[in-house]
Parts: sequence; structure tokens; C-alpha cells
Amino acid sequence: MAESIPVPRQKPAPPDRVEEVQKLLRAAGFGDAAVAGIMGNIHVETGGTFDSRKRQDNNGPGRGLFQMEPGTGKLDEYQIWLDQTGRGDTSDNQIKFFRDTIYSPAEMESIVGRDVAGHGNVRKLRKIMDSDDPEMISRRVSELWEKPGKPHMDRRLEATNRYYQENLPPLASDLVASAPVNNIEEPEEPNGIRNLISNILGSFRNNNDTASFDTSESRSTLSERKFSPKDEAQFQNLMQRLKE
Repeated sequence: MAESIPVPRQKPAPPDRVEEVQKLLRAAGFGDAAVAGIMGNIHVETGGTFDSRKRQDNNGPGRGLFQMEPGTGKLDEYQIWLDQTGRGDTSDNQIKFFRDTIYSPAEMESIVGRDVAGHGNVRKLRKIMDSDDPEMISRRVSELWEKPGKPHMDRRLEATNRYYQENLPPLASDLVASAPVNNIEEPEEPNGIRNLISNILGSFRNNNDTASFDTSESRSTLSERKFSPKDEAQFQNLMQRLKE
């Protein structure tokens, strides 16, 4: 994402690859607007290929869906995270890494040894991800997480609106409920369902502590806040287990 490196050339992605990324984002707990905003960024970063193995054109350093780079571009932290957690380099894990840098920054820092996204950026990203404004989400992901030298924001917003209006016809709630369980990161659960419930409630309280929000937010706004994407995924997992 260095300024001297041109943006990847636009190449149409196979429909199944776009659909896969879309489903993985939903399984990670992101809502329709957030899915579109993130996909708009991935579209530009990968030149429209949605290829998790994408290498930046002209021998640039960018890699994967988010074109992470060595140094300050999060690629080093991603590789440490893969090694320490025994994961492989896949679309699913690239998306989970992106999610966890925002929703589990303390856990991520304990694994990779440093703050990845920046605590101030994390707070802003969490807040905007709850909105229903795909364009603003797309902007913030670019500005606060991707940080490209040349953002090509017009392309990001154009792609974001296309995926929001045309490529995302089903409701996210319909797909999350039917998402394969193996797309949801399973928590450690020595005490089974009781422990899972405790983890979700504890995380929800921490994420919705009024002290962590702007003082300008009204009580009604605070009362309407939702689970974070990670907590939402765990909640859907819990509901599925209770049905079995």
C-alpha cells in the first residue's frame, strides 16, 4: 500500500469467490452495511479478484484480501498470529484476523506482542461498524485499518454501493443462522454451554460499559447497542447448540 505502488488492476472475480468472502464476513458476525463496506475495500485491494493469495502487482509487498504489508502494514502480525494459533493462510482466517484486531485487541496483542490496529482506531471502528451506513464504514476501514498510500476512495465507495444494493440480496440474519458451524470460531468451553453463556454475557458487559462510550451518547442510544461481531457469532453458536 506504499504510494509508489499502483493499485492492482481490476479483474473480475469468480462469483463463487465473491460469495465465499461475503458468507465468511457474515459468519464472522458483520451486518449487511459492514459486509458491503468491507467488501468494497477488499474489491479495491485485490483488484476485484477477491483472491486471498493475491500478491500486489509490480512485485509490491501487499498480500491477501486486505493487501497487508510487512513492517507497519499488519502482515508480520498476521503471520505471527497464524503461527501461534496453528492456523493456515485462508480467506476465513484473514477475515478473522481483521475482526479480532478490532473486537479482541487485548487478546490479539497477547498473541502477537504488539497493538495491531491502535486502541483509538479500534474504538472508532467498533462504533461505525454498528451503523447502517455502508459508505461511512468503507471510508473508516480504509482510513483507520487499511491506510493505503493512495486510497482510490471513489472506487471503494462505488464497489461498496454495488455490493450493498445488488450483490447482497439476502438478509444477514438469514445467512448467519444457517452458516456452517466450522465458520464460527469456537470458544474454549471447559464447562460446556454454561461457560459459553458466561463468556458472552461478560464480554457483552465489557463491550457495552457506558464509561467506554462518548459522553455525548444518550441513554437511549446506549440501550440499543448490539453484540460485537465476535459475540454475535458466539451467540448464534449458542442458539444452535440449544436447538440440538
